[in-house]
Amino acid sequence: MPVPRSLVDALRDGSIGQTIRILVGPPVSPQFHCCISGNTVGVAKDPVAVLIVTPRTQFVGEPVTADYSRSYSATSTIEYWEIDWGDGNTSNGTWPGTGSVEHPMGGYADLGRYRITLLVRDILGAEGTARQWIEVVPPIFAAYVSTMEVG
Repeated sequence: MPVPRSLVDALRDGSIGQTIRILVGPPVSPQFHCCISGNTVGVAKDPVAVLIVTPRTQFVGEPVTADYSRSYSATSTIEYWEIDWGDGNTSNGTWPGTGSVEHPMGGYADLGRYRITLLVRDILGAEGTARQWIEVVPPIFAAYVSTMEVG
C-alpha cells in the first residue's frame, strides 16, 4: 500500500519530529477479528441450525412437527428460517417465528423416507443447515366389533 504523499514530504523535510518505521512485506493475517464480521476466533462464524422432528416414524396423513427454536448464532442475529419437508413442500418465515411448525399439508401423503432440511440465515447472510430423516409407514387400522342383541 503506498504511503500518502504528504507523509513522505513531512518525513523528508523534517517537519515530523518522530521516527516512523514503515514496514514493507506480505500482509499479516490478524489472529482476532471483530465479532460483527462473524470471524471471532473459537466461535462458529455461521449460524448453527438445530432441527428436532417429531415423531421420527409416523403414519401417512398424521401431523409431523419440526422444531427450529434451538438454532442460534454466536456472532450475529438469525433473521430467517426455512424448512424443506423433502416432499416438495416448504415452510419459512422471519426469525424467531413460533419456534416450530407443522407440515403444511397436515402430514405426508405417501409412504417413504423423507429428508427434512432446516436452513437458517443471519443478518450478515451466513447460513447454517441441519437435516433429519423421517420414515412414513402405513397406517394401522383397528377394527372394532360391536355386538348388539336383537330380541
